[in-house]
Amino acid sequence: MPFAEAIDAAAGTISRRLDGARGRGGECCRSNGGDPRETNLGRRTTNGSNDEKHEKTRKHMSETTTTTKAAFLPDDYEVPSGGSGHYTKLETGDTRLRILSQQPLIGHISWVEGKPRRARNAAELPSPSRPDDKIREFWAMKVYNYDSQRIEIWEITQMSIKNVLANLVRDPEWGNPSDAQTGYGIKVTRSGSGIDTQYGITPGKAGPLPAEIAELAKDTPVVLSALMDGDDPFEVGLSASEDMDDDIPFN
Repeated sequence: MPFAEAIDAAAGTISRRLDGARGRGGECCRSNGGDPRETNLGRRTTNGSNDEKHEKTRKHMSETTTTTKAAFLPDDYEVPSGGSGHYTKLETGDTRLRILSQQPLIGHISWVEGKPRRARNAAELPSPSRPDDKIREFWAMKVYNYDSQRIEIWEITQMSIKNVLANLVRDPEWGNPSDAQTGYGIKVTRSGSGIDTQYGITPGKAGPLPAEIAELAKDTPVVLSALMDGDDPFEVGLSASEDMDDDIPFN
């Protein structure tokens, strides 16, 4: 039984017992043929005593419940921002990014009981919990988000986005978007919602990676392969920054 329901049930039981005790007290006086005034006095005395106890009981339980609610979390507690803040979320409208990883991490993802499971090969993964879901190929890459002005991980499962990026990379007029000298930004435009969501990709002007972005990327090491083990690539990067050369295209 949940904690709050147990308190309500206990209060109800005590109330019924006290009401029963008052009723039995009045019947006893009447069965003994006592003076009605004595009976009324006795009932008033009994009721007064029991009502006082009843009120104290209710007050105590009310204080217990209030104390429990107040003590559950401190008044100044704030939910910490989780690692999800480091991952690119494509909102409706435009999201401007600069890809930093020389190559994306390519693998497969399956959502099992609300948690992502990743592996290089789809055969290594369990089936998704939802029957309408499926194992998907993903690309994960380190990017700079011009809107949030921070280093993030962009995980792509949308086939339309992957197709456009693949075509840009293979086009000699555009080439590798992560190149520190000749790379270019990407504008992702999201429209619609649900199954009607659409994504448009527009490449930006090619040119050297701005020095301030290069410096921020250098100070924010990311180990993308940690995703395969269910670890946080940013935390792993901080503890193993000496192994980050492959994820920093300008070194």
